[in-house]
Amino acid sequence: MNKQVKPSKIPYFFLIFFAVFISVDIAYIFVANKTWRGVISSDTYRKGLDHNQVLQLINKQNQLGWKLNINFKNIGNKRGILRVKPLDINGQNLPISEVGVKLSRPTQEGFDFNADLEYEGDGWYQANIEFPLRGQWQFEIIVRNKQDLMQEVKKYVIQ
Repeated sequence: MNKQVKPSKIPYFFLIFFAVFISVDIAYIFVANKTWRGVISSDTYRKGLDHNQVLQLINKQNQLGWKLNINFKNIGNKRGILRVKPLDINGQNLPISEVGVKLSRPTQEGFDFNADLEYEGDGWYQANIEFPLRGQWQFEIIVRNKQDLMQEVKKYVIQ
């Protein structure tokens, strides 16, 4: 009796498994490169070294006791009105030399910009802002007088 031995199919299963595995990895690499929005933190080493200075500025800001009344109104079509009223520790209008806002998209780089707020009266500062894109934006509001600084960060969704 001469039985012929059939070759095993197991090596073919291994080849198919690894071919599928490598194909999926290549597809993920391609998709990752096409959809990367480029959001990274630059100069992290320097930021880490300056951390103690940041903590000192936060403590000074807390000691000043300033408060900000912040009012943002979406008016549609990628536009909005930002109003800020700085108050001192006693709730009185604060004499300020400069109020500005740094606007950034936490999900996508390349669209960040700054805007200055103009004094409108009764302690309110205002800016009419046009955004390049709809979606979530981070507002870093910066208030300065001659020697002191306060900043507050808020997030808003732009329609």
